[in-house]
Amino acid sequence: MVKDTIEDNIKCIRENLKRILKEKDIRPIRVAEKAGMPTALLYMFLNGQRPNITLSTLLQIARGLDVPVYELFKRPSEASTQNIQNLVKIPILGRVRAGKPVLSEEHYEGYSYIPEEGIKGDKTKIFGLVIRGNSMEQFGLKDGDLAVAKLQPVADNGDIVICTVGDELYIRKFLLKDSTIYLQSGHPDYLPVIITPEQQHTFRIVGVVIFIQRRIK
Repeated sequence: MVKDTIEDNIKCIRENLKRILKEKDIRPIRVAEKAGMPTALLYMFLNGQRPNITLSTLLQIARGLDVPVYELFKRPSEASTQNIQNLVKIPILGRVRAGKPVLSEEHYEGYSYIPEEGIKGDKTKIFGLVIRGNSMEQFGLKDGDLAVAKLQPVADNGDIVICTVGDELYIRKFLLKDSTIYLQSGHPDYLPVIITPEQQHTFRIVGVVIFIQRRIK
């Protein structure tokens, strides 16, 4: 009986992993890279060649998928009750390469699902960016949060924007004063990025943050 229960749990974890990979449209090799684990180990577990898996490895996989670890333990009935009809699939923006369109597919790290409510207008212009570090902490954006933004080239004073300066990608508070742009961080360790009128040809607003989605750890 105990053996059957363990086997059932492993099968459930494997099926949940496959489901999440499909929902996020992300390849196992990318998950393994983000999790810092051998790609072969993940493929062996997916293919049933590795019957057992440790909790520490599951925590790594959850980190690579950017989901709470309990998502891997859901029973089929729990997973099927999620109403995906009220969710919107959005791309997650990764690094920006010089000279390339910011929202081209090569810049995606994967996809996520967010609640449809609160999104107005063209849903194809919504994208996400995972916050890394503490530079925006005082503005309520913490490490690991998903900043959900609307693709647009302009912003109002005080908006939180995702933008590029040259080849660098930033998420900052946008301030315009006397024709000079200030990209304000939310942490005293990070000085504002100051862009003079002469430098503004290197500056581009990618989108404006409309809300934050936070994981409960």
